[in-house]
Amino acid sequence: MNNSSFDASANAVEIRGLTKRYSSGGPFAVDGLDLTVPRGSVFGLVGGNGSGKTTTLRTMLGLLRQNGGEAIVLGDDSRRLSKATRKRIGYLSEDEFPYEDIAVVDALQFVRGFFDTWDWDWVDHLIERLGVDRKKRLDNLSKGQRRLAELLLAVAPSPELLVLDDPAIGLDPSVRRSVLWTLLETVQERGTTVLFSSHILQDVERVVDHVGILQDGRMRICGEIDDVKERVRRVVLPKEAAPDAISGELCREELGSEVAIVTGGWNEELAEQFRSATAVDRLNLEEMFLSMSGEEVSS
Repeated sequence: MNNSSFDASANAVEIRGLTKRYSSGGPFAVDGLDLTVPRGSVFGLVGGNGSGKTTTLRTMLGLLRQNGGEAIVLGDDSRRLSKATRKRIGYLSEDEFPYEDIAVVDALQFVRGFFDTWDWDWVDHLIERLGVDRKKRLDNLSKGQRRLAELLLAVAPSPELLVLDDPAIGLDPSVRRSVLWTLLETVQERGTTVLFSSHILQDVERVVDHVGILQDGRMRICGEIDDVKERVRRVVLPKEAAPDAISGELCREELGSEVAIVTGGWNEELAEQFRSATAVDRLNLEEMFLSMSGEEVSS
């Protein structure tokens, strides 16, 4: 992808053919990945452990060097992100904030030093919304409260692009639903583009407008959530009536005397072809993920 083809008015991130391996000759952690994150969207990148979510985000942000392909972030090549562009990005890592023997307010003052503009009224609103005790030291917070404090540090500068690597780590379901995802909706109202990874499919489906499912470093299906749900069907057929392959096939499974095939290319032609199928079912995001990966989904 040529940098000149990047449409900064439409997209916050464009990734084309991205590859990353950690050792020469080793397996690809990310394998020919294409991904577009529209400006102002909430994009959920979902997949199981080892699917390539964290590697994708870290490579996109220039924290890892890719082996091939390109990632353009807010108009900059990921390999050469300028200081000005980095100031427009908020990032919540899987790793804990490196300084833990300081109070939350002191951590905020530390982060404040990296930004030219800062809105303490916005920060106060976030503190109240997240329920974080600004006077407590990070190492005295519970795991869940510390995760919320680290989220606060990522969102406080009011970034143009907010990248969250599995933000729900350590949070119980009630906190996720009442605090975390509501906060994402709040920052989007300010025009922030949100890209986050997760393996908690129920939560993802209620907040995203775009989704991509990763498996073994490859994008299995990607797009607007409503379009993805419209394109995916699970078709159940007698074994003898099942073709060797169908358009957009994502996976198949034998069920005794029948075969279940999941396709991401459902259209009128397939609907006509499988008019006499035993069953044709729509799938929610969790069911898609389970069908493709066979993994258990966190609650």
